[in-house]
Amino acid sequence: MILDRLGVSIGARHNALEDAVATGEVFLKLVKLLEDMGIVTVRQALEAAEKTYFARVKY
Repeated sequence: MILDRLGVSIGARHNALEDAVATGEVFLKLVKLLEDMGIVTVRQALEAAEKTYFARVKY
């Protein structure tokens, strides 16, 4: 689970406030990971995403 991988804990699941706080924490951690990779704009993030395995998978 992404929460575990990023070290984000959540109190009560399916509680709007707890879910929103956890989502915010995940977002901030992902932004830091992108920044560490030199990705600082949305355009750079989109271009990097297009190069991933999941961008090539046909759903």
